Amino acid sequence: MHPLFLPSSSSSALFLLLLLLLTLQTLTSISLSQPEALPSLEKCGNFSISFPFHLSSSSPVPFRLTCANSSTLFLHINHQNYRVIEFFTDGLLVDFPSSPCRQFNDLRSFPFSTNQFFSISFENVISLYDCEDSSLCKAGCESNVLFGCDGREEDETSGGDIGCCYPLSDHSAWRPGDDFSVFGKYGCRGFSSWVVPRGTNRGKRGVKLEWAIPRNSSEGICDPEARTVNATAIQGSARCVCRDGFAGDGFVHGNGCLRCERFIFHNRGTALTAIGSHDYNNVHACNEKEE
Repeated sequence: MHPLFLPSSSSSALFLLLLLLLTLQTLTSISLSQPEALPSLEKCGNFSISFPFHLSSSSPVPFRLTCANSSTLFLHINHQNYRVIEFFTDGLLVDFPSSPCRQFNDLRSFPFSTNQFFSISFENVISLYDCEDSSLCKAGCESNVLFGCDGREEDETSGGDIGCCYPLSDHSAWRPGDDFSVFGKYGCRGFSSWVVPRGTNRGKRGVKLEWAIPRNSSEGICDPEARTVNATAIQGSARCVCRDGFAGDGFVHGNGCLRCERFIFHNRGTALTAIGSHDYNNVHACNEKEE
């Protein structure tokens, strides 16, 4: 019998087999094309907490946070509690641990000792009060827009004078590992602090702490699609960063790194809160591709 004229049972079996293969291929294609949802994150008020930070008491201590009244986050370092104001990709902005916001704080009002996980960031700009030696005051530093406790620009609040302005990135009077009491040798009596993110001139009141993980423990914790970048103020420590075309926190035990097209986006480019509170540069790159 000519192969074109198979018995009806054989034809039916062949047809069903082809139909099954086509269905499987279609389902696989649909599955691969679907955006990949990220694991849900711990939350505290408006904060979505991204790896390596966490609330669980069973997790490692250095990055453990406390959520008070289901709304306020605190970081605990060396027996001090620092209220978290904002997360960044490389750090977090915290408030002074003692008194409410005031124009100038005592040089010892922010007790902090650098360790292998945290350090005061170079991105902080400080205003020093009543210094006997003005040689550390830097011209041009005042061009930054710095806001006071009431939300108004600091020069409006203080009558046009923000004191002696010094960016920690200058390196001349402050070194990694120092705290703010180092300015006492210049005869300064108090200070205020803002973080001025790179590429901007608008300060956010508080103290930015850089975070990182010791290099000797960072091997194997980065996603295969991530690279390690050295910390700027913490010697011997680094962070995981997703390479171009990928987004996430970069860590194997966090969200890792997923291709841009695998993320779920709302409103043409706004990433899910599952990405976390961090302002990922590579997420912005993904957003640009979506638009």
